[in-house]
Amino acid sequence: MLNRRYGVEAARPAAGELGPQVLADVQGRIAAILKLPLERQRADSNFADLGFDSIGLAQLSRQLSAHFGFDVAPSVFFNYSTPARLSQHLAETQRAALSARYAVAEERVEPVEMVEPAAPVATAAAEAGDGVAIIGLSVRTAGAEDADELWRLLLEGRKQIAEVPAERWDWRPYYGGAGAADNRIASNRGAFLAELDAFDSLFFEISPREAQWMDPRQRLMLQEAWRAFEDAGYTGARLRGSDCGVYIGVEESAAQPEASGLATSHHNGILAARISYVLDLKGPNLALNTACSSGLAAVHSACQSVLRGECGMALAGGVNVLNSPLTYLALSQSGMLSSDGECYAFDERANGLVPGEAVAAVVLKRESQARGDGDAIYGVIRASGMNYDGRTNGITAPSGLAQATLIERLYRDHAIDPADIAYVIAHGTGTKLGDPVEVNSLAEVFARGTDARAFCALGSIKPLIGHTFAASGVVSLIAMLMAIRHRQIPPLANHQQNNEFLKLDQSAFYINKAPSPWGANRRGMRLGALSAFGMSGTNVHVVVEEPAAGVDEPNLAAPPEALGSLVPLSAKRPGLLKLYAQRLRRHLLAAGRDGAQGGHPAPDLSSIAFTLQTGREAMKYRAIFHARDVDDLIGKLGDYADAAAGEESDDGDGGELAVRWRRGEEVDWAALYGLCRPARVRLPTYPFRAPEDADPPASSAAPDGGTPPRKALHPLVHEKLLA
Repeated sequence: MLNRRYGVEAARPAAGELGPQVLADVQGRIAAILKLPLERQRADSNFADLGFDSIGLAQLSRQLSAHFGFDVAPSVFFNYSTPARLSQHLAETQRAALSARYAVAEERVEPVEMVEPAAPVATAAAEAGDGVAIIGLSVRTAGAEDADELWRLLLEGRKQIAEVPAERWDWRPYYGGAGAADNRIASNRGAFLAELDAFDSLFFEISPREAQWMDPRQRLMLQEAWRAFEDAGYTGARLRGSDCGVYIGVEESAAQPEASGLATSHHNGILAARISYVLDLKGPNLALNTACSSGLAAVHSACQSVLRGECGMALAGGVNVLNSPLTYLALSQSGMLSSDGECYAFDERANGLVPGEAVAAVVLKRESQARGDGDAIYGVIRASGMNYDGRTNGITAPSGLAQATLIERLYRDHAIDPADIAYVIAHGTGTKLGDPVEVNSLAEVFARGTDARAFCALGSIKPLIGHTFAASGVVSLIAMLMAIRHRQIPPLANHQQNNEFLKLDQSAFYINKAPSPWGANRRGMRLGALSAFGMSGTNVHVVVEEPAAGVDEPNLAAPPEALGSLVPLSAKRPGLLKLYAQRLRRHLLAAGRDGAQGGHPAPDLSSIAFTLQTGREAMKYRAIFHARDVDDLIGKLGDYADAAAGEESDDGDGGELAVRWRRGEEVDWAALYGLCRPARVRLPTYPFRAPEDADPPASSAAPDGGTPPRKALHPLVHEKLLA
């Protein structure tokens, strides 16, 4: 560790004379706890190999702390994973206390004062001030169908953990409760997506038969990729044939027996490839599996690809579905599953994780390019990094040293000052020993950069929506972006008392108990960080900054009135067109009500029109609204959405351009604007999940004017469009 005053660590006398005595005491405690004779102990054996589990390590921590008279946190067993390494570490770091205990004379060595070291050299990207901009996103979790719903869920602290739904799998034959046998599950609770099987296969030109047996993660990821690209304003000709890359974090799944004849149904490589295939993308295409850190590893890999120029734009995402009891069985056998179905991140009650489902994606582009293209920017990734634990106390055991090394190196290489970071979304799964390993490593790195205390909120979203495994890092990233956008820090749910092994006192971190304003740092910006750590040992850390002022604001140049007042909507089915109008109306009402919050004004009419004209693909069923202002548009959308079946109609106004578009002609909207282009703004994306009673086309009415009987269709097919 660097000495903040002198620049380098002061020299210390050798600790060799203390090591054997410390080792003898450590092995004595091990013998007492495990009933393992000294002659059967090897000093270079991992604690896991000796027979310790998390409960045993917690007990060893307490006994050693009481025995030596100083704190021996459980996290130290993951960093120094054998009795020999632990003893040497204690001899070096607790020399004064141990010397007094064993009456070993200590030679005093005076530190040599040195010049304060120069500021770290930043990477090329940091020197150029060019990060990676996030220009589009999409997310679905338990209880949230988009990023706005996720934000409200987090802000209000609404837990979405419930019993495993019957449509996933029947938990009753597997349930045993806490302390159950190896072939039983300890809990029947989790966080689950709604309408898992609602997939419009014909939208993506996939046969209903293939869609039926596709891994649901493939279906979910394909739809969310489309929505993320729409959110960024890239569809149709703007996207097809481009060098856009696709990086998807995904873990293994349990294939259904009926899918055995379709080689593509449950292949993770195909999961990522489907996106590039359907959208005709020519950039790199990768499915990554680093266990729980897969999604954030995909984000990091996509950032590197964008910064290297391998692709001009990239989609990064992650997905997790709990469609089999195998995950629950494995977690129960390893003691990772919460026995009461609750996640208590950083809390004294922490007893394991709660599984969850989610799908999430972000669209990335080099910051300078995004600014030049007029893209709306959610936030900028200032730094991202990844490393591996190496050999630890078992292949699934975390390494606080590796985590700290990653974060410290990342901050040094990218000139990140920890004092500027006000919010960290931790991996925070709610395990008794895993949480302290992460938090204490973070606290150590922050302490090396600043003496300030209790200035950075420590959070986790898992108590509300569960641990979504491969998707978790991307969901946390989107949660961070929403906090930046709203300039608020949400509370940590399910927290009463700090985990006894956390060292938050005198650290940079505090637990945020209620929604609180997020003020700007000394640079006038908001800077946050997030982590994801895989069971495999792969660690990922990302630092995100709010976009510079003016990047996400409307263009002051006024477009031609005839263009800026025409608002088009289209869908592949008429029932979805009404649903689309309803969603847009609700969004604009909410934006008008909450737009001033967080310094983001409500979108103006010309920006709304431009976004829907140029950022959405024109489909078969169309409506176009000619509005005077946003309030007028809200009223017309309401009239359209509330009309009786078969009587929906836009206002029929808007001139020749509107008539041409309404009857199916292609219109190059962007070319008509010239240089007077408004900014793209956040608006609802395509509503894939239609209501069960979606209206049939008016042209299909029965001869007597009634609605014709509808033939029973496959549950994955909402409407038959082709004979």
